[in-house]
Amino acid sequence: MNEIKSPIPQTTGGRIKSIIGGSLGNLVEWYDWYAYTAFSLYFSDAFFPSDNQTVQLLNTAGIFAIGFLMRPIGGWVMGTFADKRGRKTALTFSVLLMSVGSLIIAITPGYKTIGVAAPILLVLARIIQGEPQNFLIDKDGKIIFKDFRIDQKNHRTLELMITSLL
Repeated sequence: MNEIKSPIPQTTGGRIKSIIGGSLGNLVEWYDWYAYTAFSLYFSDAFFPSDNQTVQLLNTAGIFAIGFLMRPIGGWVMGTFADKRGRKTALTFSVLLMSVGSLIIAITPGYKTIGVAAPILLVLARIIQGEPQNFLIDKDGKIIFKDFRIDQKNHRTLELMITSLL
């Protein structure tokens, strides 16, 4: 397996900086998913025709799922990008993509204003948000646990424990 080389010095301060940075990246990564879920009740009416509230919520949930379907593709695409451009550039670009997706959701007019373009833009935004997700989870964890010096087989469990504290 390839050794991950950390750009941060292997001092206690460098390790703490790496752990905090990776954990904050993971927090930012999941924020848009939580926000979408929490506010889906409110904006389902804005993005879909108001004939039936159940259909609106099902459409909103379906679009939520599209983001998860993009994760394996995103892991592959962003992993290839990281191999060519470097891990730091890829992580920065991943956070930028998620921010762009959130911005699209925030500024998209509702169904009553632009019609069917509203749900289409919502799907596009969720694809943009979901694409870098799998890459970030894997790379944040490797950055944190490379500096923590934890073996590969135990790093997923500890990653979940640290991130859940946030």
